[in-house]
Amino acid sequence: MYKNLQILMINNNIDEKDIAVALNLTLKAVQHRFKGNTEFKRSEMLIIKKNLFPTYTLDQLFDDDIEIIDAEKNATKINN
Repeated sequence: MYKNLQILMINNNIDEKDIAVALNLTLKAVQHRFKGNTEFKRSEMLIIKKNLFPTYTLDQLFDDDIEIIDAEKNATKINN
């Protein structure tokens, strides 16, 4: 789940702890979201976008079937 977000996190040296801090959640809570046990709330998605990835749309961050642009500006297609 969240392949685009995970790729962007790697490209920008952001880890799950950084997401937890931004969302004021425990690391365990964030890990549950990445595993699909719990969904990110829309408000959490907006915080992630605003604070960590302001140049990307919510669709680019959270939809695994759309194109994202990586750090080298190369188009990357993420497939399920």
